Amino acid sequence: MEGGVATGTQSTSDTRITVIGMQAGTLYTFTVWAQRNGVSSSKVTCTGTTAPNKVTDLRKGTQTNNSIALRWEAPADHYSKLYMYCVQWAGVGAPQREGHPQGHQVDQIARTKETWYVVKGLEPGTSYNFSVWAERSNVAGSTQSLRASTTPNKVTDLRKGTQTNNSIALRWEAPADHYSKLYMYCVQWAGVGAPQREGHPQGHQVDQIARTKETWYVVKGLEPGTSYNFSVWAERSNVAGSTQSLRASTKPDPVTIISCTSISGGYGVSLTWTCPRGGYEAFELQVGWQQVSRDNTSCGRGVSVSDLQPAQSYAATVSTIWDGLRAPAASVTCHTESAGVIAGAIVGVLLLLTLVGLLVFFLRRYKKSLKEPAVSFPKDIPAAAFADHVRKNEKDSNWHLAMEGHGQSQTVASAPENSNKNRYRNVLPYDWSRVPLRSLGGALPVSPPTQGLWSPREFIATQGPLPQTVGDFWRLVWEQQSHTLVMLTNCVELGRVKCEHYWPLDAQPCTHGHLQVTLEGEKVMENWTVRDLKLRHVLRQWLDKTPEGGPPIVHCSAGVGRTGTLIALDVLLRQLECEGVVGPFSFVKKMRESRPLMVQTEAQYVFLHQCLLRFLQQSDPPPTLKNEAVYENLVFENDEAVVV
Repeated sequence: MEGGVATGTQSTSDTRITVIGMQAGTLYTFTVWAQRNGVSSSKVTCTGTTAPNKVTDLRKGTQTNNSIALRWEAPADHYSKLYMYCVQWAGVGAPQREGHPQGHQVDQIARTKETWYVVKGLEPGTSYNFSVWAERSNVAGSTQSLRASTTPNKVTDLRKGTQTNNSIALRWEAPADHYSKLYMYCVQWAGVGAPQREGHPQGHQVDQIARTKETWYVVKGLEPGTSYNFSVWAERSNVAGSTQSLRASTKPDPVTIISCTSISGGYGVSLTWTCPRGGYEAFELQVGWQQVSRDNTSCGRGVSVSDLQPAQSYAATVSTIWDGLRAPAASVTCHTESAGVIAGAIVGVLLLLTLVGLLVFFLRRYKKSLKEPAVSFPKDIPAAAFADHVRKNEKDSNWHLAMEGHGQSQTVASAPENSNKNRYRNVLPYDWSRVPLRSLGGALPVSPPTQGLWSPREFIATQGPLPQTVGDFWRLVWEQQSHTLVMLTNCVELGRVKCEHYWPLDAQPCTHGHLQVTLEGEKVMENWTVRDLKLRHVLRQWLDKTPEGGPPIVHCSAGVGRTGTLIALDVLLRQLECEGVVGPFSFVKKMRESRPLMVQTEAQYVFLHQCLLRFLQQSDPPPTLKNEAVYENLVFENDEAVVV
């Protein structure tokens, strides 16, 4: 016996003998001789090795579509470190080694000194019988067997079919595998944001899963207006292949129209509808020939459509939009008021206005009879005298500057259908100065282009857009062909919303009706940010003419305080340079004739004078408008307009 002195002698009268009680996988030396009457013949010697014990705990490891990893434990034999391990495999149905390998012809066999082996070059989706045994000196031990399968290949061409508000049909192509007809296909889905199966399905807990033998499946019971992530994979003998994934959405639910009422004296209607169940991005409204797109905040609020004819009936439809999908349109017939009702309303309004006018006339005559001092308007001031003018009026806490703007007429006009477009109830445009929008006949709370130094069209002043007027704002930009927007407010100041965020947050375009806004660049500096925006219009009809470049559009929150201050400063600085005189009061008065409350506060009016004075002195640091952000218009804030 190798490495030891264990010996033994057995006698027999036969020419063969079986030696028992030997150790597995051990090399032994055997000596044979004949003996008679105590006389021995010459001895003959040979060697032989016992078979190793069987390997244990044969198990499968990683399975792919063309390989299977095997692992096992070595026999607990004294000489197991000298063993060679044989791995044999054959597809299920092929001839398989049984019992002892000697004398069997096998094609698929490999040898290794390790207690693991990765069998490669296998067919996808195929079951294999594996046998492993230990071997020493070409003497093999008993086999340990195992059956395992490769994973199927990935399905191809996964695509969506019919989409409804509660189901999505999926189709795919089977893998080009030999056994693909035996495959089961697994379909898993989850709403966007829910945990999703990744890679291999084993060990993953999923709630939404189905199996089918077909290469199509209709997923039912989904939520309307919802995006889902879908995964499909082939499976055989509970061994799954890699996934193929797809994202798709269900159609949105239709709206329910609550009412359609006549407004604007019969020249328009207001539609109100309920918010649909599930998700929705926008609504498309059509009344007669008028088509309007609205964002997802318009349901339940009422949307006005003007430029209609009185005493007429109009077919109106409202469609829900979600992820490029459109719900069936909800329809209703709208009726505008008759001419008789309109005439009666007009006569009543005229009589009321006449009475109010007479009352105002007599009140003014009474006030004049008290012989109050007449209001005197300051004239333009020469540049050389401007510093003295400012110092004189800064006395008594700027009281004289504050009094320069009092006594000016501030007549405003408002209509019920435009009430939800005004951010503040005390900052309303004059009736004659409202800018109409061509395509839909709407109106924004903006002034006509503000008169500048030499041109009557130098600026457009407007309030910060509300959620329901963002689309109107971009239509104003398009129709006026304005290439410059000046924003003088943050979207949120002191915890209050001052302006809707009306430009895209990233490179993904935003769509407002037929207008598409794209953020092409953004440069953030210390005191301001410059953004390059691209505005596209998807034309549905030819324009009569293409307007030339329009005036810049300037806005803050209400569109009067900071907006008026910036416009006045620009014009008055150019007046100083070109004419050598400056007239802050005259120009602010001129602006207020087009839009009320321009340069809204005393602090802003004083700040305007200080800026002009610093410009003339050219040495002192520029003035700052201290605590300007704390001035609020809260008493007059239009709650109905700003509620989102």
